[in-house]
Amino acid sequence: MASDRGLPLLAEAPSMDSTQKTARPGVDIRVALSSSTKTTALKGRQGLSSAKPQLDLSSVAIPLRSKVKAVIRRIARVCYRAVKPFARPIAFRLRAYFTIVLQHEIQQAHLRTIKELEQHARLQRQSTERLLATHTATLLKALKSSQKATSPELEALRAQSEEQLAGVQQLLQKILVPGDTFVNVGAGVGANALAAHLALEGQGRVVAFAPSSAVHAPLRGPLRIDDILGDNDRADLIVIDSGNAGLHVLEGASRSIAFNRNIAVVVELGTRQAGGIGDSSRKLLPFFNDRGFQYAVIDSASGALHESADLVMGQTKAAGLLFARPGSPAWARARGEQ
Repeated sequence: MASDRGLPLLAEAPSMDSTQKTARPGVDIRVALSSSTKTTALKGRQGLSSAKPQLDLSSVAIPLRSKVKAVIRRIARVCYRAVKPFARPIAFRLRAYFTIVLQHEIQQAHLRTIKELEQHARLQRQSTERLLATHTATLLKALKSSQKATSPELEALRAQSEEQLAGVQQLLQKILVPGDTFVNVGAGVGANALAAHLALEGQGRVVAFAPSSAVHAPLRGPLRIDDILGDNDRADLIVIDSGNAGLHVLEGASRSIAFNRNIAVVVELGTRQAGGIGDSSRKLLPFFNDRGFQYAVIDSASGALHESADLVMGQTKAAGLLFARPGSPAWARARGEQ
């Protein structure tokens, strides 16, 4: 060991262990400094960019969206007004096309319902007619028996009318149809009224008057009629059996005869005129001629119509005369043409 006198002291060299602890092998100081400089510059630029003012896009998008919607609305409104005149008929036709099957089914169901109601009404009417005919026949039998017991004169008139008026009754059943109005002046015991009732089948009106006191007295109870005509001026067929008073009856019915253009009038000849037309019946011809009527003779047995002058002159037995205007349905019905 050297003496510390006269020699300078030398610094002690660092040991190997301390050198290894402080040194970083493989690291260049220049690279480290360069990286530090770049990091500092990047942070500086980020700070500057964050300091710039930012643009708010939401505030710009809202007015633009409103303008676009307004333009679209105007375009849609113009298109609707332009298409409306054509679109509405097309829409109605499309609706009709798709609903026509349903409408057809509803109409068919409605028609079936109407047919069922008509059939029900027809059956009910037939039942009522049968019931009425039964009660009428029973009432007529009772009436005839009571008349026979209480009024021999009335029974004689009934038997006489059944024999002489068979042709007239057959003619009534040809001319009258359901719904007509039948008027009988001089109804007697009601033989013609009953025939008219059967011809009308319960659908119509039968108005009968019995002016004869011998007939009126026993029928006054069951056949009371007060104001039976009322305001109904319609009459399709009038049968008159009033003897010499026929012209007065016609004058009293002149308004109805003028009002009803298709009316038919039957004038019965009666027992004293059964061989032909008597003077009282001849007086009726001018009344009908002035009103445009034609006439034919009714056969007393069959009810057929004859226009021969021989019948008028009394060479053939006649039950009465049929008067009607040309073209009246009564002519076709009486001849069996309708």
